[in-house]
Amino acid sequence: MSHHRLPLTPSMQTSDSVKILLWPHRLCAEGDGHLPGSCSARKQLLAIARNAGWSWVEGV
Repeated sequence: MSHHRLPLTPSMQTSDSVKILLWPHRLCAEGDGHLPGSCSARKQLLAIARNAGWSWVEGV
């Protein structure tokens, strides 16, 4: 599993798709790196959810 930022796709505009993409990174820490302790993918996906105003992101 890669912890690098993900390529942006149209599917990232839906809440369910972002949740699915985020699931493998559920134990990672947000960051700018490419390891579970500093996961760019988690940071990116959580930013997408926060910017969209999806309320579930606060519980992640």
